[in-house]
Amino acid sequence: MPKNEEVSLASLGIQMPYSMQAEQSVLGAALVDETVLNRLITDMEPEMFYSDQNRAIYETMRSLYTESEAVDIVTLVNALASNKTFASADDAKVYLARIAETLPSVSNVDSYFKIVKEKYQGRRLIDAARSILNNPEDVEDAVQEAICAAFAHRGDLRDPQRFKPWLLRIVVNTCYELCRKQKKVIDLGQV
Repeated sequence: MPKNEEVSLASLGIQMPYSMQAEQSVLGAALVDETVLNRLITDMEPEMFYSDQNRAIYETMRSLYTESEAVDIVTLVNALASNKTFASADDAKVYLARIAETLPSVSNVDSYFKIVKEKYQGRRLIDAARSILNNPEDVEDAVQEAICAAFAHRGDLRDPQRFKPWLLRIVVNTCYELCRKQKKVIDLGQV
């Protein structure tokens, strides 16, 4: 492999957690019911979307909303065509119509949002481990080990509001512990 090629988890068959259906359902619900968009703006950040396209759609929806513009298929298609999120306005229209038509139920948007948020939190744990460890298999092992440790010590957490930072700290500590263990391993072939 050439040195300038970056190895990604996906290239090694390790998929980042996400749910395209949940992402599209959140966007569809926000498109058909503006009260949903109003709620999402306070609770949802664009980086929670794994899909670049879905993230760009949400950012555009937020931008229209915060500029007191109408957020509907016409204004959104126009804005997406202007910012080149899609190759053409027709492509944007087809995609948005599809997500609006395939929306299972607006009333379940909180469940879809919860799925998107949980997948985002999983990606954050993986990204934290990946920033410390070089080997993708070690990343996967460290995250799994940290989740098991958190489950085993869940009674130690006094404030449930601190769960996310607590779990992130366990992932980081697990990664550093793995690094320390790997440094202690002596390769007899090099002696």
